[in-house]
Amino acid sequence: MKIHFVAIVGLATVLMEGCNGQPHHSHEAHEEVGEEIHEHAHTHLHDDGGRHHEGEEHEHSQAHADEISMNHHQIEAAGVAVDVVKADSFSTVIRVSGKVCPLQGDELTVVAPSDGVVTFADASLTAGTAVGLGETLAWVSGSKLQRGDAAQQAKLVFETARKELERAQRLVAEKIMSVKEYEQVALHYETAKAAIQGMDLTGRGTSVQSMMRGYVKQLLVRQGEYVSVGQPLAVVAQNRRLQLQADVPERYFKHLHEVNGANFRMAYDEALHKLADLNGHVLSYGKTVVGGASFVPLTFEFDNVGDVLPGAFAEIFLFTRQRGNVVSLPLKAITEEQGFHYVYLQVHEGAFRRQQVTLGQSDGERVEICEGLAEGDRVVTHGAYQVKMASVAKAVPGHTHHH
Repeated sequence: MKIHFVAIVGLATVLMEGCNGQPHHSHEAHEEVGEEIHEHAHTHLHDDGGRHHEGEEHEHSQAHADEISMNHHQIEAAGVAVDVVKADSFSTVIRVSGKVCPLQGDELTVVAPSDGVVTFADASLTAGTAVGLGETLAWVSGSKLQRGDAAQQAKLVFETARKELERAQRLVAEKIMSVKEYEQVALHYETAKAAIQGMDLTGRGTSVQSMMRGYVKQLLVRQGEYVSVGQPLAVVAQNRRLQLQADVPERYFKHLHEVNGANFRMAYDEALHKLADLNGHVLSYGKTVVGGASFVPLTFEFDNVGDVLPGAFAEIFLFTRQRGNVVSLPLKAITEEQGFHYVYLQVHEGAFRRQQVTLGQSDGERVEICEGLAEGDRVVTHGAYQVKMASVAKAVPGHTHHH
């Protein structure tokens, strides 16, 4: 017992002398040190936990900072539509330029039947006016010419031939005129009769008629202009079928036999026309380069059921072989900013996020997505511009206070 007691006393003395050499404060110092260690440990744990919590909040706030929020009314007003990305087949596309042309025999040139001055039947007749079969487009009158009006001259010839025929009929009945002579008189009458067909015998001149139903493609003369017999006056076109001629660079010549369809967009219109919807098909393709211009012609034929203007230039998307497992989106789903392309993903209901993508080939309606999307992503396919505007509005800094 004495040994234990001495050991305890010695240990107490060492502890008292080890706290800054001040044994009379040993108890208080020991308590202070213990409290400091406890407080330090508590503070350390609290700080670590706080940093971990702040990190989570930062990541969470950063994720939300990238989101574009739109309420139900904004989404509905903008017409936002979302589709799920799914890989599918997509044609290899050759993008070229070309021209729409009328079919051979689908146009008719109307010519002057006689010499004279042109007077249009309708003063408002212009290119694009619809005309019917046998409709009078103009009159050609020679009444002011020195030799007189052809219609009036033809009328006189016809009246003379009619009277001669009546006289010949009496003579042949009385056997005074031979049958051969009568046939000659009858032939002269029929010729004179044919000459006045289509002529206006009231003084307006010789009528110029359209020999097909269609529309006036081009007027080649002006009101009151003098014309000679056989001179072209107008071009009338039916355009029930049209041709699309693509100028294909010669480097694609080996792929021409693979072309199976096309889309095209006229230079004057943003509408996309699909040959598949216009009963279109490949008509032919050239085997030589045209005029040293390094182009090979490829011709399609299709129904003219839309507002397609023959003679106008077009942007053409030629389809060749099909490729599988291709992700594509409608062109209207793509936005562009400083040369980069973006789409908008739906994160959850009412929230969207901008996603950069790399584009591939386009058929004029859809575009291939090479990078940036995966199957199952929910992408804004209609109203992407409105979502972009919502993100711009969100990015505008508001008034903040710093305390």
